[in-house]
Amino acid sequence: MLSSPDLAYCLTAGALNTLFPMHCILDDEGRIVQAGSTLSKVMRRAVVGEALFDLFEIKRPRSLHSLADLQSYTGPKFVLRAVFEAEHPLEFRCVATAMEAGGKTLLIDFAFSADFLDLFSLLQLNASDFKPNDPSLDLIYTIETQRTLVEDSQKLTLALERSRKEAEHAANIDLLTGIANRRFLSSYLRQEPAPIISRCGGFLLHLDLNKFKSINDTSGHSAGDAVLQHTARILDEAAGETGFAARLGGDEFVLLVRGYTSRAAIESLSIGICQRISEPIAHGGHVLQVSTLLSMAVLLLINCSASLTSHSTKQNAAGKTSSSWIKRCFTTITSAKRSSNRSKTGCSWANSFRSFNQRLIRGQTAYPAWKS
Repeated sequence: MLSSPDLAYCLTAGALNTLFPMHCILDDEGRIVQAGSTLSKVMRRAVVGEALFDLFEIKRPRSLHSLADLQSYTGPKFVLRAVFEAEHPLEFRCVATAMEAGGKTLLIDFAFSADFLDLFSLLQLNASDFKPNDPSLDLIYTIETQRTLVEDSQKLTLALERSRKEAEHAANIDLLTGIANRRFLSSYLRQEPAPIISRCGGFLLHLDLNKFKSINDTSGHSAGDAVLQHTARILDEAAGETGFAARLGGDEFVLLVRGYTSRAAIESLSIGICQRISEPIAHGGHVLQVSTLLSMAVLLLINCSASLTSHSTKQNAAGKTSSSWIKRCFTTITSAKRSSNRSKTGCSWANSFRSFNQRLIRGQTAYPAWKS
């Protein structure tokens, strides 16, 4: 029964449960004699017959310590905490009112604290667990809608980023051989000059395949593709972890290798590449064999030091941009290749190794000596 100075009203248990699905009624000894359906569900145990202070402890205000304190504290808000929920502590904002004027029987209405959104999923609550006009439902739906939109937006962003990377990868890879293409080589050399210059030792090798056209004409394009793939695998292995191989188009390849500081090491690697490429390949009942034409630009091969790196930086600051040394590099390679085609003479390694701070990159051809 709810009372006022002039009127008294009787509410059934069902009516109380509709209006206050998270309520309990305490007798004058502090035992729960009636509880709302949602409160029982949230507590995950039967609460009727239990003493209030066996289930909850008063967190605020600190002046409340006993049932007598609570019976005299009708009207203002106080906070109760479930004593048995250690992993997921349940806190409730509560308000108590006397069932009868001057009586000791209390009606306590419970409401979730600020973390009710997490508890909503944890306790598997639904709309029927709240009173019909509870604004918490609208807030939950709004937040869940926003969360879904954010998740969808993140998924879309990740998908777009993945598609962008896949497209960029496809644009930088030669589809036939799986190694880098001309676009990647050009972009890499323009964007990453410092790591190339600052490392001790390295060279840029340009490679043409001889007799490739005749293989295409006599054995078919599938045979030519097999030769290109065979060459790409060899160059990719030779590039190691710090370099890379690229196909410029047709039967032209470029290999960037770093970590070589001596003529003997470069000769050994280059001869090994030529010998492996020149090995016969069995394909479709045919034996395929090509030879190679190599042109080379040697980059910063010896005397790499801090002072050298500093000097190179000064040169760039003075106007030697990253593209300038790249152009000189390819110009040197092209000149060496043309010279080799004209002279058909042996390879001279004399004066091939010049430090970068001397502002000179030499190109050499190995065509006559290394042709298989």
